[in-house]
Amino acid sequence: MSSSPVKVRFAPSPTGNLHLGATRTALFNWLYARSVSGKFLLRIEDTDQARSRSEYTRNILESLKWLGLTWDEEPWFQTQRFHRYKEIAGKLLERSQAYPCFCTPEELAKRREETEDPDHAYKYDRLCTDISPEEAQRRIDSGERYVLRFYIPEGTTVFNDVVWGQKEFDNNELDDFVILKSDGQPLYNFAVVVDDIDMKITHIIRGDDHISNTPKQVLIYQALGVKLPVFAHLPMILGPDKQKLSKRHGALSVLEYQNQGFIREAMINYLVLLGWSLDGETTYFNEEELISCFTLDRIRRSPSVFDEENLTSMNTKHILLLSLDERTRRIIPFLKQVGLIHEDNEPDFEWLKGIVSICKDRLKLLPDTILYTDFFFKDTIEYDEKSLKVLRKTNVTEYLTALKNSLAKLADFSIENIESAIRDLAGHFDIGAGKLIHPLRAAVTGKKIGPGLFETCHYLGQEKVVGRIAETLKMIPSLTPTTAPVSKPETV
Repeated sequence: MSSSPVKVRFAPSPTGNLHLGATRTALFNWLYARSVSGKFLLRIEDTDQARSRSEYTRNILESLKWLGLTWDEEPWFQTQRFHRYKEIAGKLLERSQAYPCFCTPEELAKRREETEDPDHAYKYDRLCTDISPEEAQRRIDSGERYVLRFYIPEGTTVFNDVVWGQKEFDNNELDDFVILKSDGQPLYNFAVVVDDIDMKITHIIRGDDHISNTPKQVLIYQALGVKLPVFAHLPMILGPDKQKLSKRHGALSVLEYQNQGFIREAMINYLVLLGWSLDGETTYFNEEELISCFTLDRIRRSPSVFDEENLTSMNTKHILLLSLDERTRRIIPFLKQVGLIHEDNEPDFEWLKGIVSICKDRLKLLPDTILYTDFFFKDTIEYDEKSLKVLRKTNVTEYLTALKNSLAKLADFSIENIESAIRDLAGHFDIGAGKLIHPLRAAVTGKKIGPGLFETCHYLGQEKVVGRIAETLKMIPSLTPTTAPVSKPETV
């Protein structure tokens, strides 16, 4: 297969939303395909019709699209291929590599109970292999229900794994497994091989929980006379308690992370490091860098631990790496979601860029913008308790009155002029600039902390700044005064 164009596949089951473990598998397949100019295919394994849901399929597709893990052909759906599974099963039956089994579930349960051995798993006793082909056909024609079992040959099954090296299994430990149920529905180990052959898959990259399935699949490949693909089984992702990652660890579906304000670049960068490393030191990658350096031989064997704090830290870094235009575009939906801006009355994009720019490195998640900038979009502000404490300080009324008059006189309400006016006033009062900055911030934002004050005043605009100071001055007399010292000035 080395001379064939590389084809990989991601094959989720639509019995739930797409979660991090499966997403990591999709990412590794996608990266490998892109790194060698191969193809990344998508297969929806929906044969479990009792649990499969169309909404889960939509979630899978939307999650992959959000992450940019685009597939190169139309998705395959197993439920559209039952005729093909029946056809291939018929070939195995003709070659005596499969046989009909008429044993009922009740009969199997009874024999399992009678031969129970705590040291060995129950294996089907091949009772139905004693039935002649003619008798089997007669019973089938009479309508008797049966399943089709694969006949395990003698010997050992060997395959090479890119991650784990050579794996060898004694066929005596394998059971004659069912490949088709009595209703014609294929079983997993059979269906995936037929699909992978028809899709011309050259590399199977999946979680290491599938290693135990692989010898059965290898035997089907060999029975059909098809060369094996390259196998690469990925290490598990664990929670902080070193147990298999699950919802109890806080791991959400992929789109829930998007809704929380994580960005695709951070999610991809973080997930690729759960089981892969370039040099043990490089941490931050963009998509192009990952494609250029991703190789299967750098996949680690040891399990990786998912840590949401590390993912959040990664998100902070990648938000800053976005261009200001792109960062602003991605923040807009969150501002709309909480009603700070509206479809029919969107603010000027350049003004929005300015507001986003002054958040600097404060954004861990995209919605954090709301915490730091909501006052820009409101006609009136609400004072939090910390800002009210600042406004109760001695001399605040005098300081704010002077600030209102000084800022109202500026002909050019630029960041530089605002800073100069405030510092000149601090010199006039012979105080540190912080003693003016704190009450001014409280007056115009309702908060004690936030983005740089000079920039904040500039983007609020002169009219709104002066008006808010005036409204605050009217409110101050109703506050209970305090002589507690003002906190140490913040860096501005």
